[in-house]
Amino acid sequence: MAYEVYCGIHGTQEAMVTGNCRGGFSAGELIAFLYARNFPRKEWSQRVDEAFRGMEIVTAMTDPQRERAKQKRYVFSLAINGVMLTVMML
Repeated sequence: MAYEVYCGIHGTQEAMVTGNCRGGFSAGELIAFLYARNFPRKEWSQRVDEAFRGMEIVTAMTDPQRERAKQKRYVFSLAINGVMLTVMML
């Protein structure tokens, strides 16, 4: 699903499928592409950008700020290889 969004935004990349590329998506890219997949195709690029902006803001937040944000904002969580990643969309 993440690759489908990637292709919808950037075009196909054969090397990503065959393994002859940089090694796939980072955790942040995977989250952004999977987040965007929940919206209409025409919004994918905008939603990927939105996800990256949200991740940057969350990274800069202190713990008390994160707790307040959780009460007011969207929270997107995804388990990857047994690790739970949570991104708040601000």
